[in-house]
Amino acid sequence: MGFARFADLDDAKIYQSLWRKTTSLTAVANYWYDDSMLAGTPPANFYASAPLEAATLDYRDGIRHWLPGSHSEHLLESMVFGGAGTLEAPAQFLLADYLLYYPFIDGDSADAQDFDNTVTLPRFTDGVGVRMFLAVQGTGGGNGAYSISYTNQDGVSGRTATGSVPVPGGSGMVLTSGGGGSNTRAPFIGLQSGDTGVRSVEQFTWTVQPGGISALVLCKPLAQFNYLEIGTAAERVFFPRFPAIHGEAFLGLLRCASLATPNARTYTGLLTTIRS
Repeated sequence: MGFARFADLDDAKIYQSLWRKTTSLTAVANYWYDDSMLAGTPPANFYASAPLEAATLDYRDGIRHWLPGSHSEHLLESMVFGGAGTLEAPAQFLLADYLLYYPFIDGDSADAQDFDNTVTLPRFTDGVGVRMFLAVQGTGGGNGAYSISYTNQDGVSGRTATGSVPVPGGSGMVLTSGGGGSNTRAPFIGLQSGDTGVRSVEQFTWTVQPGGISALVLCKPLAQFNYLEIGTAAERVFFPRFPAIHGEAFLGLLRCASLATPNARTYTGLLTTIRS
């Protein structure tokens, strides 16, 4: 798909979707948060399904975009602004297609927790570029460490990912962005050397139990944008890449603030997509 002339940007081909989310806990500086779990527009996602069974999310429950069809869809631009509250900015936002999740991982158990993979990746089925993050569903009480057994982009099972996590501080906190060290730079779990993605996850083990409950989420990162100045709208045009958006994509946002952001801060944004 290409955009060679202004007629390709005809209004009939453009879709604009408003999103608005209000934070539910004080954000720790340089930690990531899963804003799909926040109240607002679209409504909160709680990863509420059968424990440890792979499940998908309905695209109609995420940030809205064109309905599925024969056309192709691409991200044209984004806009985000806050409510002029203290320490809302700077903040990074990462737009992702949420593909699959495994809910209610028990943070008090030292046993290997086996996942049911009857449901498989609905999109990006080869696993290339698919990443994992761990979102808090229920508060815990201590630091933790984990070991994950997964299948990589080449269909090789028994691959291993390990890491540490901070205290599960509240719903929506991305545990795998904390724990000290380089993990604070990104929300995603580091993969075994040579791997570029994940097709499925077979087993999760807490080698140090942090308490609480969590959901392991597989997603495809699509685009990143920033909110840099309090009270000033931040816009980004995604020329020339225009990231592709699958017709049944559940679009959600991950957020990271470089300062400790107080609770009850509201972020509002607009995503503009274009279809062929």
